[in-house]
Amino acid sequence: MKRYFFTVSVIATCIYLPTMFLVRWIINGNEIFRMQAFLELIISGLLFMAFFFGFIWLFIRPTTGYLESDSFDEPVFGHKLVDEFDTAIRNFNHFRDVFQKEYPMLKFSAEKKAVKFANKLSLTYWPVGGVAYLKPETGKVKVVLIPFVGYSRNAEKLMRSEMERVKQLLMG
Repeated sequence: MKRYFFTVSVIATCIYLPTMFLVRWIINGNEIFRMQAFLELIISGLLFMAFFFGFIWLFIRPTTGYLESDSFDEPVFGHKLVDEFDTAIRNFNHFRDVFQKEYPMLKFSAEKKAVKFANKLSLTYWPVGGVAYLKPETGKVKVVLIPFVGYSRNAEKLMRSEMERVKQLLMG
């Protein structure tokens, strides 16, 4: 996830700086080619991009950090949706395969009978990630979903729709 944000921030900076350079050149003419004005433009552009992407990273760091970690403990932070339901699945390998077919980001722990899952993150779509625990002896599944965006109405809607999707995957 860090690599994704680094790549996007570099691309955005490469678009932002020439655009600002062009706008200032149109407005100020040849004055932009002075070294002081040129350095001012570059420093202000880099600072803006650093603050912009840093602010975004602060919002999604807890979720991405948890989903990329090797810990399969239930998340204790932030906004989450928890549900427990029955399924016909009793084999952990089959349980894992159901998630593997549907979610591109996946981690699993056979000893804890847990699967972490999430959809791909983009600048326009910040999905919901989560962890699902299987109790093979009873067929119970506990699903904990956490949004990338934190507290919001949209995150609540995303979590509810994702919970329905997970239920349909595991129940039928």
